[in-house]
Amino acid sequence: MEIRELLQKELWSKKTSRKILSVAGRVLRVVEVLLVVFVVWYLVNALWLTPSERTAGRIALAKLDALQRFDGMSEDEYGGEYKQAETMVHAAEEAARTGRDNFIATSLSTYLMFTDMRRQEQQTRMALSNSSNEHLRSFGLQTCPESVTGNEFESAVLHQALR
Repeated sequence: MEIRELLQKELWSKKTSRKILSVAGRVLRVVEVLLVVFVVWYLVNALWLTPSERTAGRIALAKLDALQRFDGMSEDEYGGEYKQAETMVHAAEEAARTGRDNFIATSLSTYLMFTDMRRQEQQTRMALSNSSNEHLRSFGLQTCPESVTGNEFESAVLHQALR
């Protein structure tokens, strides 16, 4: 094969360039559509609170707020109220579909845990204050914090989110 024949062969044409650019354009459009779908999915998952979770969360929050008034409750009354609140929190966890729903369900669970911690702290303080043993009293006061401030924070976050 001579050099003349090689130089006359067309290796790259306008038609080949158009085909490549056409395929690249289609790929770019598909990537753009996928990016838009991903952004919409992310925003819905991160920001949307589903109606079923909002309803279940409000019911559970009302029960948890009622459980906060445990001062005048007997052990049996508190146990029954706690079980009901635990059931409501579990229902809210089951209703969770999006990331925001899961955040609310986790916050409700944390609020329930802090409430029970405060109740146990109060019972420990009352038992130690009734005890005449000074050593036990000082031990109990060192292990029990003065207050659990996370409870007020969880309550405020939940009331704000579920309005």
